[in-house]
Amino acid sequence: MTHALETTMEESPQRPAGDSSSRLDVEPFGNTGRARVLAGLAFLAVTLVLAIAYPFFALLGGLAFFGPSGLLAGPLIVAFFLAVVRMWRREEASVSTGGTAQ
Repeated sequence: MTHALETTMEESPQRPAGDSSSRLDVEPFGNTGRARVLAGLAFLAVTLVLAIAYPFFALLGGLAFFGPSGLLAGPLIVAFFLAVVRMWRREEASVSTGGTAQ
C-alpha cells in the first residue's frame, strides 16, 4: 500500500480511501433539509392558529354585531364570505389561463 492511501485511511476510517470529502463533515440533508423542516413546522403552526382563530373571531364578531343570535350568524356569514372569495379566485384563475379551473 502507498503512503498516501495509508494516511487517508488512518484519518478517516469510516470513508473509503480516495474520497475527496473524507476531511469534510457533511450532513445528509445540510441546511436545505433544516430549512424545509422549519418551513413545514411554521406552516403547521400558522395553520393550527388560523384554524382556531377564524371560528373564535367569527363567534365574537357575530356576538358583538348580532347579539345572542350572532353565535350562529357570525360563523355562517364568515363561511359564506370565504366560499364567495374562493369561487371568485377560481373564476379569476380560469379567465387568466383561458380555460376552466377545477
